[in-house]
Amino acid sequence: MVAAEDSGIGSNVQLSLTKSIVIASFTTIAWYNVLELTILIHSFFKRRAGFYYYSLLVATYGIFLHCLGQFLKFYHIKDDGSQARDIGYTVLAYSGWIAMVTGQSIVLYSRLHLVVQSPWVKWILVYIIADGVILHGVTGVLTFLSNCAPDPTPYIPIYSVVEKIQITMFFIQECVLSGIYIWKTSVMLRTEGPIFNAKENARGSRGRKVILHTLLMSIIIIVLDVTTLGLEFAGLYDIQTSYKGAVYSVKLKIEFTILNQLMNLVKGALRDTTASISHTQTAKSRPRRSIRAADLGHSAGAYSRMDEEGQGTGIKLQPLRAGEISKTTTTEVRIDELEIEKDEVHAQIPVDIKVGSVAAQDSLPFDPAALQARYLAERDTRLARHPEGVAQYTLIEGPLLKYLDDPWVEPGFAREKVEEEVEVVIVGGGYGAQVCAVRLMEAGVESFRIVEKAGGFGGTWYWNRYPGAQCDIESYIYMPLLEEVGYMPTEKYARAKELLRHSHLIGEKYDLYRRALFQTEVTDMKWDEAEGKWTTYTSRGDEIKSRFIIPAAGPLHRPKFPGLEGIQDFKGHAFHSSRWDYGYTGGDSDGHLEKLKDKRVGIIGTGATAVQIVPHLGTWAKQLYVFQRTPSSIDVRGNAPTDPQWAASLTPGWQKKRMDNFDNLVNGGVEEEDMVGDRWTSIIRDLITAGIDMSNPIEAAAKRQIADYKKMNEIRARTDEVVGDKETADCLKPWYNQFCKRPCFHDEYLQTFNRPNVKLVDTKGQGVDRISEKGVVANGQEYELDCLIYATGFELANDWSHKTGIEIHGRDGLTITEKWRDGAQTLHGWGTRAFPNCCFVQVVQAALTPNFMHVTNEQAIHYAYIISECLRKGIRTIEPTREAEEGWTDIIVKGTAIRGDFFKECTPGYYNNEGKPSESGARNATYGFGSPAFIKLLTDWRKAGDLAGLDVQYFSKEGEEPATNGTVAGDLVTQSEVVPEPDTGEVREDAQQASHGTVAVETQEQHPVMSETETIEAKDAERPRKDSAAAIETDAPGQATPQAETETIAPAGEQRTLAQRYSFLQAKHQAELNELVTRQRVEIERLLEGVV
Repeated sequence: MVAAEDSGIGSNVQLSLTKSIVIASFTTIAWYNVLELTILIHSFFKRRAGFYYYSLLVATYGIFLHCLGQFLKFYHIKDDGSQARDIGYTVLAYSGWIAMVTGQSIVLYSRLHLVVQSPWVKWILVYIIADGVILHGVTGVLTFLSNCAPDPTPYIPIYSVVEKIQITMFFIQECVLSGIYIWKTSVMLRTEGPIFNAKENARGSRGRKVILHTLLMSIIIIVLDVTTLGLEFAGLYDIQTSYKGAVYSVKLKIEFTILNQLMNLVKGALRDTTASISHTQTAKSRPRRSIRAADLGHSAGAYSRMDEEGQGTGIKLQPLRAGEISKTTTTEVRIDELEIEKDEVHAQIPVDIKVGSVAAQDSLPFDPAALQARYLAERDTRLARHPEGVAQYTLIEGPLLKYLDDPWVEPGFAREKVEEEVEVVIVGGGYGAQVCAVRLMEAGVESFRIVEKAGGFGGTWYWNRYPGAQCDIESYIYMPLLEEVGYMPTEKYARAKELLRHSHLIGEKYDLYRRALFQTEVTDMKWDEAEGKWTTYTSRGDEIKSRFIIPAAGPLHRPKFPGLEGIQDFKGHAFHSSRWDYGYTGGDSDGHLEKLKDKRVGIIGTGATAVQIVPHLGTWAKQLYVFQRTPSSIDVRGNAPTDPQWAASLTPGWQKKRMDNFDNLVNGGVEEEDMVGDRWTSIIRDLITAGIDMSNPIEAAAKRQIADYKKMNEIRARTDEVVGDKETADCLKPWYNQFCKRPCFHDEYLQTFNRPNVKLVDTKGQGVDRISEKGVVANGQEYELDCLIYATGFELANDWSHKTGIEIHGRDGLTITEKWRDGAQTLHGWGTRAFPNCCFVQVVQAALTPNFMHVTNEQAIHYAYIISECLRKGIRTIEPTREAEEGWTDIIVKGTAIRGDFFKECTPGYYNNEGKPSESGARNATYGFGSPAFIKLLTDWRKAGDLAGLDVQYFSKEGEEPATNGTVAGDLVTQSEVVPEPDTGEVREDAQQASHGTVAVETQEQHPVMSETETIEAKDAERPRKDSAAAIETDAPGQATPQAETETIAPAGEQRTLAQRYSFLQAKHQAELNELVTRQRVEIERLLEGVV
């Protein structure tokens, strides 16, 4: 075997004395640097883990192997002339080359990943891996052929070309990585550095030093790489192979100088933070008013604390990605594992965040501190007028009950009272109740009765038929059961008529009309312990017995009235927006209010409902007065008809995917695609992701708050652009963070105030003074009216019984009013102890999201599972254990801390109990960690299949008392002990159950109360099964193959009660709540170690 002349390629390479000295020198330098690097790596990194650590280690040892292989080759160590020798040298050299080059690129990627936490960065890693596989693969083959083949001559020219390409590509790759790092570091230190938030850094001195140092080091590296390329293209293969080892060892040592710069920067920032905290604590001579700079509240979640000058005094955080759950806590920096002396700073230092300094660096055209002061002043004005909170509203009773009359039915309806027995009674007739009914049917539960006070299905869309009524959530995700029913909305944002028609379609598709009692109000629901059944009493004398009840009355059906003097004195015509009187106004929900042409009309309220009504009133009324306490934020609506081609392209399961996608995005999650792409998702996207490193919640909090200021400035600027009169435009501007009130979207509302017949009566946050015989008195002036419309919303904060008009009596006569006197107590928002077999559909202690129907659908799936499991397993009653109920309520109360201060500082509204916090309000709050996390929690609970956290009472053998699972009666009782395999029994499998694989085993002995009303059962037998029913969860127990009734609750060798199982589940959940806190505590460690 021979070598190419003067190339150094091939075997039996002969070196001149000069080349031998040069190669030996470069090899010595490389090996010395490897030794030094090994010591540096193992001494610098206190915790030897992470991508950064291992990539440095691999690259370092790769240099050693590469140089060793080349050294042995060039100096003919153990020169026996064998081919095996050549292969051995080549394997050492080339494996070292792969580790050295790819390791160096991954080191650069890891350092870049410290600065940029974004999905696109992962593609750089993909590029590095792909580049390495392709280039190393091709070059590797040619390397072995040109060095180890019996006759390498044909391969050497090809190898020379390919290697030049390889080295050039790796050079470009490393330059790109270094360039992106310098760019992103520059941006971070200039505008985003809350960890590096000292005043010195704000002036740019410290940041400039880091950038200049990094730039200088990068230039040195580029020069070294260029010389390597020069040697390669000059044909000095033997010299450049050893030179490369020396160059890469120098580059890795330079990496440590850059790392030291970052560490010194952190040290300085921590010292300045300590000084800032000490100054804040000792500067008592100048009183300060503490201001929390709240950002997205329940939607995105973190918020900072500022003083009036925008200087920070601490920060609290909540999770920023969907599915991540954490407690709110003061962020602490963990330094005990870093090379920072403990006498330099305290062991745990609250990180200060200065929104003011961030804003200054961002060259904002506004003063954030001034904006916050304005927001608080607006809030305080309204609180001073009504410090009593929700008590400012009057209860609808006595003479006001006329405002609850149903305008959509003919008076005088009468029917015979109903006395029957079913498995489930569902209270309500809106989308929520309908979805519950459908999910029950899909689970094989056909025996249920729906009781609805309205004259038909529709719920909120039955009552809210005011002109302009329209859903403000995309109809493709809001309208339920679109795939099951086979319906596609005509518009992106459907209008009232279509929404009501869809509800009717669901009723017809699933034969729900036959099961419903309309124009019937439930008055009481009473539990009979001896029977193990509920009795539902109605306003028409009905008595309906059932094993389970699902109160699904919905939150938006009982009108709310302001506590104004003189409501009964007004001599004109008055009605609430949810009971619109078209007999008086003319027209319908599409408008055309012809009868108002000669009328002076007033409307009290400027919330989401009024925003849709006002344009129609302005078009038709002779004179319109809009009485405003607090303006809404009005953004562009952008409605459009449904694209037929898009609708035809949808695949099965599209609606749930779209729901999940929207819910994840508006809760601060990251999705590859924004399927809905409307103003809801753009608001969150702009506030969460625009220029914000989501992995660094400290800086994200300040940046999101500034983004909120920017967005609300855009809203206010749009008001100036649209409304011609400056004074009116100023009054229509909202002064609060965007999610203090539900955002509104409309393309005609603001324009209406340009009409000469429309006048805005802004009360400066005071509200109207009173109602007179002739009209409304506001700001001391009387406005004479012919018609007064109350667009004042619905009761949300009052107790459950008052909102629904229903009293529920649980075990021992305990009422739900008494049980929840100091606030709700539930498990997962649905069940409450002492009220067996009762599943509430509500947002209280459940999740709240802009798309209300998404969570409601998930609740319906959950309740159908629970009820079907009870029927399948012979369970008599279920209710939460005391421990489970208290544990969940504690999670809810603690979760309010995430949004508590945010809502406290919001302008009064139904989100914050009209500005008056209370202990019961904390218990009545929603789940604080986002609806995606809540839905996952329910799904995981079902998958576990053990009904964790519930007291479960089974049917006993004849003559025995009911047995329990042990959480009530004492000792653990397995299911096999409670429900033994029956000796005889009739197995009934109807078409609906067969479709889900469920089998009901019925014996009079085991199921003495599983009787169905004959009328419903007889009709069910005649009615063909609807083919649109789909499985609730493909992996949920009770919907796959039948399970043996002899399974035990406790695993083999271990007997744990369900209460203990729930405790374990709760502990697991608590661990998840602490997950982000842990990550925050190692923020600086992650920064320096590059844990990917």
